[in-house]
Amino acid sequence: MPLDPDRPFDLATAILDAVIGAFEDDGVSLPDLRFVSAGPPVDDCELVAVHLQSMTPSEVNATTDFLEPNPRGVGFAVRTGEYVVTIIRCTPERVVRRGGRWVAPSAEAREDTSEVLYADSIRVVNAVSAAQRAGELAGCNELAFGNWVVVGPSGGHVGGATTLRVALTRG
Repeated sequence: MPLDPDRPFDLATAILDAVIGAFEDDGVSLPDLRFVSAGPPVDDCELVAVHLQSMTPSEVNATTDFLEPNPRGVGFAVRTGEYVVTIIRCTPERVVRRGGRWVAPSAEAREDTSEVLYADSIRVVNAVSAAQRAGELAGCNELAFGNWVVVGPSGGHVGGATTLRVALTRG
């Protein structure tokens, strides 16, 4: 059943399902806490969330960063949704040794966390692109990716968020 552009929650769910499925297909673990959020998720160690950041009527094409006129014609408002996929993972924290002295995580532990984070950023884009090509995001005929923005590291967590711009207009 095609996704209804009047139900942006369903598209958020489809995006989340696509990301989860792609990670599982690649044999890469994701945090167990996975959900569609009403807004940016509270930074917590180990989560995957999708939320609708904004919805904007526009008279331009959603995939061209608002630079080209809408191919449907002047005066035809396109509702554009900006979704964000966030993945937060635990990262090595400083530890207290005897005597109250803080000890930083090793360089190797920090690099291991960085390697996972970098792979997450590529895997999210590939997952959503593949889902769109496969028709799993039907109704999402216009799709553009924004930046991957790093979250943290702080408080024992690190992650990132990718922005997706999609058309939410029938036709």
